[in-house]
Amino acid sequence: MNWQGIRNITPMQAGLFLALLIVVFLPNYGIRKYGPSPAVPALLLCFLGMWWVFRERLALWRDTAQRRWLVVFLLLWVPVAISVPESLDKRESLSILGVLLLYFFTGAALLRALRTPEARTWLIAWVGFVLLFWLADGLVQFFFGSDFFGVNLSKKGRILGPFRGNTHFAVLLAILLPLLVHYFLGRRPWMAILAFSVGAVVAILVGSRAVMVYLAISGTGLFLRLPGARAKWMVVVAVVVVAVTAWVSSPVLRERAERLEALSAPTFESMDKLMSGRVSIWSNAMRMTADRPLTGVGAGAYQEAYAQYADPETDRFLKKNRRAFHAHQLYFGVAAETGLTGLAALAAIFVLAVVWVRKATPAQRLQAWPFSMGLLVYAFPINSQPPLYTQWLFPVLVLLLCGLLAALDDPADTSTASRV
Repeated sequence: MNWQGIRNITPMQAGLFLALLIVVFLPNYGIRKYGPSPAVPALLLCFLGMWWVFRERLALWRDTAQRRWLVVFLLLWVPVAISVPESLDKRESLSILGVLLLYFFTGAALLRALRTPEARTWLIAWVGFVLLFWLADGLVQFFFGSDFFGVNLSKKGRILGPFRGNTHFAVLLAILLPLLVHYFLGRRPWMAILAFSVGAVVAILVGSRAVMVYLAISGTGLFLRLPGARAKWMVVVAVVVVAVTAWVSSPVLRERAERLEALSAPTFESMDKLMSGRVSIWSNAMRMTADRPLTGVGAGAYQEAYAQYADPETDRFLKKNRRAFHAHQLYFGVAAETGLTGLAALAAIFVLAVVWVRKATPAQRLQAWPFSMGLLVYAFPINSQPPLYTQWLFPVLVLLLCGLLAALDDPADTSTASRV
């Protein structure tokens, strides 16, 4: 592309490209230090959003999607702000408060960039291409011990894909998989089933328990979307094949199944061991909520507050002279860090999302499906989730939320579209 071509790029095209970079920059691609970060395109989108807000001022809020985003943002931001004065880690809480404010403008830019069906289709297609590359990279790693970037399997035999040193691969793959499935559903349904199956096998080989629930939700969504009994039976067969393949191939999965078989009586200690300390972590979160029901211990302060609320005689983490970094569950974590105020605000967001989806036209709901499924995969309550406000996850959730809001306010289908 020459300089003249670059100059002709519109702000909406730039915003759409930055939206894609949020996904592209999620892995570290084997780079030990200073690897790519989704926070970089999110920050550039923030500047773009500031420019749009300054340029259009009140006219920007004529869009239903922008007004809905403002409501969601306030429901996220206000509980964090309320938690700051009594936070046990004021520096972390103030950091989250400030970063959230920047993400408000990031969301405004994403909504503007994704306002047309063509833009959302382009994004879904390219995110699907990125996911296919991740899947190929993960399979190469599984069969040869190392991926395209020199990232090796973990010592326990987990697939890490291009994500060196962490297990983010399974979570992000499961959350974004509905976009890949949606892309193929409108073209060749059997390819959607194949994409889901391969994605599910790779995600399970990471060895995370939570991903099993993630994939069950995605599989249910795919099952309900497919037309005809034959296609639905294909999904059932695919799920069985995925389960058998994962069981045979994953040593981590077999080890955890053996741990479940060895469980004799469901005591606190035995359940805590089975859940890798999750019961202790969740109990501690509930103690924080009970002690500070309105404000919690402060946004992002769970780690700092952990030792104060844990039992030094029984807590497995304190015995090892360390603390749990987060609550390992979205709702326990939100309640512990921002109190019942934050939990009520989160519930309000979900209720509003359901209302907005129900008021939309069938065409709008169809366009919103992959984004809503991705959010549902993460937010399903009966599961363990990574914390909401993390640099590697929050930009993706904002991207999915803005895709959902833009699709529900599609200007190409406004004949019976609802308004807030």
